[in-house]
Amino acid sequence: MYLMYGDEADAEEGRGQKFLLYGGIFIEHSKVWAAHLRIEELRKRAGFAPEDSLKFAGRTRPEAVSAEAHRKIKSAVIALAQELGVIFCAYVFLHAIGRAQEPTDLIEFGANTVLGRYNEFLTEKNEHGIAKLDRMGKNSFDYAKKKFQRGLSLPAGDRRLDRIISIGFTCDGASHLASMADIILGSFRYCVNETDKDIAGKAMLPKLVPLMWTGTKRGKQYVRERGLILRPKDVRFAGHQEEFDKLLDRLQRYLDGNGN
Repeated sequence: MYLMYGDEADAEEGRGQKFLLYGGIFIEHSKVWAAHLRIEELRKRAGFAPEDSLKFAGRTRPEAVSAEAHRKIKSAVIALAQELGVIFCAYVFLHAIGRAQEPTDLIEFGANTVLGRYNEFLTEKNEHGIAKLDRMGKNSFDYAKKKFQRGLSLPAGDRRLDRIISIGFTCDGASHLASMADIILGSFRYCVNETDKDIAGKAMLPKLVPLMWTGTKRGKQYVRERGLILRPKDVRFAGHQEEFDKLLDRLQRYLDGNGN
């Protein structure tokens, strides 16, 4: 049995972010209690009160927690995810293509894709799982019912998410696993959308890539369409394709340690 925690980032272009992201972490049920206890201890050591949020964004840092302690706990949570074998799946959508659509619709498209990948992951593992998503607004429960009852709506017809036995919602402060999902996705979002922060990107991305769901083809591992999903899949405008090309090139430079 696995649990998935899903969350979105940069659903709007408010600060000029080029990409919307939706991410999910997959964790095996026998590791959940250990993750909970370890994050509980990390929070206490860093000075978090029980009601304090633990998220990636610096603006969410409690006053009693120093910026350095906040950086350290985020790094420790990512290291814990690696230790426990947590799997990360990230959907990346170009905002320039979705400006005519509502942010809530775009978030649902991302959640659909990650839920689909989670179902594939569970099928390969011959396992079943539960999905817990961050709230999507007033239509959250309708969304959960539709995905559980009918699955994904595709041109060829509905495709049931037959390995997912429950889809529900969570929120900030309701689970330490939700904090882990926020920190991992927030770190990746930083690498994707904060183009002028190359030093931080070079430091963070090599810690995130090992978490990503991979496949093997001809003896080589690959991450595209597994742990990294770029959308739309078929880009018709050269300017939009250029944005994806620049993103992939920059991420590769981060991995190589070269930055911008």
